[in-house]
Amino acid sequence: MKKLVLTFILAVFLSGCIANVRSDVTRFHTLGTNTAQKTFVVVPYEDQEGSLEFKTYAAVVAEKLSAFGYQLADSWENADYAVFFQYGIDNGTTVVSSNPIYGQTGGGTTYTSGSLNSLDGSATYSGTSYTSPSFGVVGTSTSTKTVYRRRFTLNITDIKQSTQDNVVDVFQGKVTSDGSSNTFATVSDCLIDAMFKDFPGESGKTTTVNTLSGECKK
Repeated sequence: MKKLVLTFILAVFLSGCIANVRSDVTRFHTLGTNTAQKTFVVVPYEDQEGSLEFKTYAAVVAEKLSAFGYQLADSWENADYAVFFQYGIDNGTTVVSSNPIYGQTGGGTTYTSGSLNSLDGSATYSGTSYTSPSFGVVGTSTSTKTVYRRRFTLNITDIKQSTQDNVVDVFQGKVTSDGSSNTFATVSDCLIDAMFKDFPGESGKTTTVNTLSGECKK
């Protein structure tokens, strides 16, 4: 009995904390395969300066790049690349769905009764019969839910090749994901993970990445 209760509690916990996050990832780049000597700095946009949320995601991005051989520089002057990213979530869209209701459509036990008249008089009768039940759609119901679109974009700029009038990007990536979570922080790890799945990826191709929220950033 104790084991059954613990199993039930675990199932409830997992259903509430772990969800499948589906992300669409599009990447364009001119990055080569020799990344061991390339250094980078993560740079905030003007509206991200001083943001603790930005600093949290920046640490994750830096960790991901380091895993692919890039080296975090101690200053802009000592870096080959400047890394910029943006993130956000919309206000949600209400989606109305029609759901079938399943039930028994026929068969089962049938009760019959009646009366018989003949020259000798009249009589009554009754009886039951049984046929195998059949099941199918017996109706429909509607439900509504709010779906939020989350996005994460990543740009890598070649500092040494760029000028004030000509910014040279070597990587441009975009991740979009639709789901029920209305806070970006809840799914941030999954979207960043999707961006760095098989990084830098095939240029000009959109791929779909499915992750469980409980497995992100592992």
